[in-house]
Amino acid sequence: MQVLSLNFYQAGAIAIGCYALGLWLNARCRLLRDFFIPAAVVGGLMFALLKLVLHALGIMDIVFDNVLEQFFMTLFFTSIGFAAKLSFVRSGGNKLLLLAGLLAVLIICQDALGVTIARLLGEHPLLGVAAGSIPLVGGYGSAGVFGPLIQGLGVSGAMASSMAMATFGLIMGGLLGGPIAGILIRQHKLCGTAQERTEETCEEKSFTTTPRLFMRAMALMLIAMGVGSIVSDIGKQMGYILPAYLGSIMVAAVLRNLGEDEPESRRYIPMKEITVLADIGLNIFLSMALMALNMWELAGLFGPLAALALGQMLLMSIYTYFVVFRALGKDYEAAVIVAAICGFGLGAVPTAMANMEAITNRHGHAPMAFLLVPLIGSLADGINAAVIITFINIFK
Repeated sequence: MQVLSLNFYQAGAIAIGCYALGLWLNARCRLLRDFFIPAAVVGGLMFALLKLVLHALGIMDIVFDNVLEQFFMTLFFTSIGFAAKLSFVRSGGNKLLLLAGLLAVLIICQDALGVTIARLLGEHPLLGVAAGSIPLVGGYGSAGVFGPLIQGLGVSGAMASSMAMATFGLIMGGLLGGPIAGILIRQHKLCGTAQERTEETCEEKSFTTTPRLFMRAMALMLIAMGVGSIVSDIGKQMGYILPAYLGSIMVAAVLRNLGEDEPESRRYIPMKEITVLADIGLNIFLSMALMALNMWELAGLFGPLAALALGQMLLMSIYTYFVVFRALGKDYEAAVIVAAICGFGLGAVPTAMANMEAITNRHGHAPMAFLLVPLIGSLADGINAAVIITFINIFK
């Protein structure tokens, strides 16, 4: 079969096209709008479906360089660090601890459910862990680490199952969060600040900037990304497994707290311009991540793996609707965080952020949610690893 290889320039152009397609489809499909499906998810999945058709017909496979994907992912997460003012973090301290506890319970439930379903179907219980929190909360990275480990313990197909479930979770994380949050918002008649000021909504999203301020924002982002990469490398050399963007978040947070909010100050941090750069990074990264999906790999989701996938979807729906929303106070911020937990609890943190953005673009700001979710996302791998190791030692 012919293989079409795209360089990162071409991949970036297609990613922009996919995002534009998603915007166009969302504008014309009420169902997509009502369920808050992010434009990047819609467009990226359209491209993934095109790849599936071309592959199934034996015409060609499409592969592309992911350099831009990694760059825009880091660009987006760096912007999160600039939002982390210590005064704001302190105000959300108790909720952060609560959210960490809720995440730990979710991870335990995912693996317990996986083990139960695997046993009922006569499979090794660790197959349920391989298709549980390893790929769902941990994503492809954890699947690549723990999948071979479980397979080495005699669980046939553990690696393939983890990778397939990670692909499934990435899709469902973007499709499930919006509908559940939307139901909660409608049932409880919730809204954010922009929704309360309907005549000001459009004005609030526009602002005046200058090339100098935009350049200042880009310079700060690049500095944080560059120095942050060194911080992440030092952490890896010390034996810690860290996401590549964590160092950039940390450096950006330091710069933010050393900076000022007054435009006249030499230490001014242009947050509005940084927010624009964050939106660009998120949408291009998510488009490219979904473009890279090989949908035909989901053909392996038969039998036990299909049952595990459906069970995990049902668990996530029930847990976020009945437990998370109520534990966090049953307010608008809680509903937005529900969408986020569906995102990174099934797929990835960027999917969670896209879910939140899709909701807040329509119903108003949720500043605490946008602060807490990246913070808890950075803790998720550590919590997940501890639970996974415990389950492996119990059922090996």
